[in-house]
Amino acid sequence: MSDTDDLLLPEGVRLVHIGPHKTGTTAIQTSLHAALPTLAAHGVTRAGKARHPALGVGYAVDHMLPYAKPRAGRRAWERLVADARSATGSRVVVSSEYFSDADAAAAAKVVDAFGPETHIVITLRPLAKILPSQWQQYVLRGLRMPYDQWLRKILADDRAVASRVNPSFWKRHRHDELVERWAAAAGRENVTVIVLDPSDRGMLNRTFEQMLGLPEGTLVDAGGENRSFTFQEAEALRAYNKAYLADGQDRALHARMARTTVGAVVKERTPTDSEVPVPTPGWALARAAEIGAETAANIAASGVRVIGDLSVLSVRGSASDEVPEPDLPPDIAGRLALGVLKAHQRATEVEQAAAINSGRILKTLPTSALVREVIRRGRRRMRHVVRRG
Repeated sequence: MSDTDDLLLPEGVRLVHIGPHKTGTTAIQTSLHAALPTLAAHGVTRAGKARHPALGVGYAVDHMLPYAKPRAGRRAWERLVADARSATGSRVVVSSEYFSDADAAAAAKVVDAFGPETHIVITLRPLAKILPSQWQQYVLRGLRMPYDQWLRKILADDRAVASRVNPSFWKRHRHDELVERWAAAAGRENVTVIVLDPSDRGMLNRTFEQMLGLPEGTLVDAGGENRSFTFQEAEALRAYNKAYLADGQDRALHARMARTTVGAVVKERTPTDSEVPVPTPGWALARAAEIGAETAANIAASGVRVIGDLSVLSVRGSASDEVPEPDLPPDIAGRLALGVLKAHQRATEVEQAAAINSGRILKTLPTSALVREVIRRGRRRMRHVVRRG
């Protein structure tokens, strides 16, 4: 364990938070983004313009989303690295759970890009808590497999079985291997593991403040922790995936709609009292606890700095051996349909805007897009007149 009184990283360090997924990454990214002016006032640079530099990091670790363009990813990565390396303050921070998708070669590439001052931070929570969250996320991206069947494949003794279902899962969530991979790239003395305390919601923000030399209270909950889907919502999304993909529709478009709109629109509703969290059976929780205990022992022996209690990683949680019938409240179907409609409209406007910017003739546009384009062109002409004057 580490004494929290000496968490401050040396000046010049680039703190690279690699996640993994479902370990408070969105929450800390949102807290950092909301506090940008205060960070700057204390000499801390949050690299990149976006709250989450997903495009560039996805390119760096060779795990881009199916609709992302590699050229745009490369440019985004180069800008992120340049931003981090040109910072003039005391410390730099960048956070993306996509870093956890890196293999050994990609991890070494990331550390080399950010330079010898790189310090890797890994946040961890119990595997028992991660399993239902990751299944939901995979469902949002297109998974059609029921939760219990997915668990049996992910937790199979043969890792190859899990890889055929979701190749990324154990790369992210065999946490001792994740720590070892990044320790090999950055050096064990340059890796900090933060084991989140489920009873202390402020721990993550407070620890980042101490590591970056920020005053207490700089990083606060800024609403970045999205609620999970209920079991009923996840089952509705899974049914949508089955219908969409069975009809032979575009998988890349499905991924874009899911990431940008569909899931968010579904989460705008207020769940009913009859809805329940995704139920994890006892056998899966027992296996997750075993893996967590092995993971904790290996991390303890790894030589990296650990903040928090590693025994938390073997917590089992509450079992739900009886899977309820996913009776779907009618408004779930309504929100899902609205989400698909909004996503389609957004995708259409993006495609038409690209056609406009490429110099092609204006086509029929939604009124809102047409107004925006007229305003944009008017401003461009005005700037041209002013420069000529």
